[in-house]
Amino acid sequence: MQQSETIIESLKMQIYDLSKSISSLDIYTDEVTPYLKQVSEIFNMDINFDKEWAEFLGVESVEEIQDNLEKFKENIETRITDDELNELLCVE
Repeated sequence: MQQSETIIESLKMQIYDLSKSISSLDIYTDEVTPYLKQVSEIFNMDINFDKEWAEFLGVESVEEIQDNLEKFKENIETRITDDELNELLCVE
């Protein structure tokens, strides 16, 4: 009985700490995946967040997202300068 009580108290503390951490997150800048993974572990949900996110976006994997993002960044950097954009928009 003592061992199960210790486990329950430990889980309560983990959940409390986790809820405090999550409540202070900035959803626009902070990474939430570690917290979600911790929730999944605590409640034995066995969720693969990388796989779920990739499926949601309709891609094969998170790596594909990262590759596409890098290609997009390279494309943007080589496309147009601010001066060219201003010229196109007739801004002086």
